[in-house]
Amino acid sequence: MYGKSQKERMDNMDQANQEIDRLRKQLAKLQVELQEATREAEVSKRRRDWAFSEGDKVYCHRVTTQLQFTNISYQLQFFI
Repeated sequence: MYGKSQKERMDNMDQANQEIDRLRKQLAKLQVELQEATREAEVSKRRRDWAFSEGDKVYCHRVTTQLQFTNISYQLQFFI
């Protein structure tokens, strides 16, 4: 049969293999989490960019409206 040191080595090898399997499973899980977090970050970036774009549109509309109001006010001075 096996000597004591050989049996200990086999036990250590089994423990090491179990640890490797556990770490591989953990790695796979963490890779999936990373992919999901990356997708969420991309969605957040697109939403942020959309929100800034909408804010720019609102600002441009406001400026245009102010200019139109100023122009109308100026023109009304000559009709009164």
